Amino acid sequence: MKLYTTPKSANGVKALAAFYHLEIPVEVVIVDVYAGAGRDPAYLKVNPQGKVPTLVDGELVLWESNAILQYLADTRGRLWAEDAAGRADINRWLFWESAHWQPVLSKILTPMVVWKLGLGLQPAKTLDWSGVTQQLSLLEDHLCERDFLVGQQLTIADLSIAAMLIYANVLPDGYPALERWRSRVAGLDAWQRALAGSPWVSPG
Repeated sequence: MKLYTTPKSANGVKALAAFYHLEIPVEVVIVDVYAGAGRDPAYLKVNPQGKVPTLVDGELVLWESNAILQYLADTRGRLWAEDAAGRADINRWLFWESAHWQPVLSKILTPMVVWKLGLGLQPAKTLDWSGVTQQLSLLEDHLCERDFLVGQQLTIADLSIAAMLIYANVLPDGYPALERWRSRVAGLDAWQRALAGSPWVSPG
């Protein structure tokens, strides 16, 4: 398998972390989309959107990070669920991540990310979390009596939703269960390995 990605990208990190956690041999091709590499004609033939990550497995060319997570978990039977209800629950969180979690976090984190990558002016030093309280509270309530999002073990749902938090050094006060969960995922060897070479310091 070949994975086009960059450790600068949250979506890229989550896919790479899944490969490392599942111990799947992979050829990693760094595509620094923040430096314009995503617009290279050769890469656009692989992913016409010019984004990362992209997985190539034989004849299969797959983009969208959550689809890649599903494929890896399904083919390896790990980070997944054995029953249909469990798999549906994981998918529910993946859909929530792409439809709700990532869009609202992008709004508050993008200025800081752009500055950190040397592409823009320094934003306000304090992040305004006011637009994310509904999502933060949902996760806090869900995680207050559990270690992981689905079942009793780490799944791709955890990798997917934790990824955007690599950009935030500190969460707002009042979400202790969320912070414990974030630290649990960030402390994984596979997560730390996926972040190697990135400008983001894992808070685990």
